[in-house]
Amino acid sequence: FSETQTQAAKSFLDSTNGPKVIGASTNNEFARWTNTDPAIKRRFEPVLVPEFDVETTLKVLRESWVPRIEAHYNVSISDDTIRTAILEAKNYNPETHRPEGPFKLLQDVAVKQHRENKGAAIAITPRIVQKHIVATLRSPLDPYDRVEFRKGLDQIRADMHDIAVDQERVTDAMVDLWEEINDGIGKKQHRTILVAGPTGAGKTFSAQTFAKRVLGSEDRLLEIDATKYSTGAESLNSLIGAP
Repeated sequence: FSETQTQAAKSFLDSTNGPKVIGASTNNEFARWTNTDPAIKRRFEPVLVPEFDVETTLKVLRESWVPRIEAHYNVSISDDTIRTAILEAKNYNPETHRPEGPFKLLQDVAVKQHRENKGAAIAITPRIVQKHIVATLRSPLDPYDRVEFRKGLDQIRADMHDIAVDQERVTDAMVDLWEEINDGIGKKQHRTILVAGPTGAGKTFSAQTFAKRVLGSEDRLLEIDATKYSTGAESLNSLIGAP
């Protein structure tokens, strides 16, 4: 809401004869709206809705949305497939939550299978869901096939040694971190590595090579020249926005 809309809403919310209001918002959006105006915050009583756990999500999907997907796209979806979608939905779209994320993943897989099989009946297996995720993310390696994944990493490691000459320590660290992330090692699935060295030593080239071989394209590497933002707050604002 704008400031004018917020002020108008106060009198409306205070009305004893007017309609009652039930709002729906994310925690972050509600905080942004109310933190600067405690008066509007007092007019709402928050009711927190936690994200569903795995078992609750499975029950909700099985009893509601999955039967509709099965009927509409002429597919069958087992509980094992639903569970796979629940566990892997964050890899498919990190911004979604349960149950919406797994539902959208299953629906996308069903649409693709329906088209590829020209409407013929098909059972969607956990492996089909996994392959759909890999294809959507355009990953050169399939982390769900552990044997082939490790073979592919070994080959990428050898190729990067040949391409980025004398940068084995850097390229090996990048590949090792990628392997740890896909193995689920550690609590955080986002890692940071700092490659330090003089200009022209091959730091950027190593990162570009990693992006091309592991992520599928140099275009998937976001390169920021920090020297352009070193003159103070104003220059940094052009990168992250003004406060």
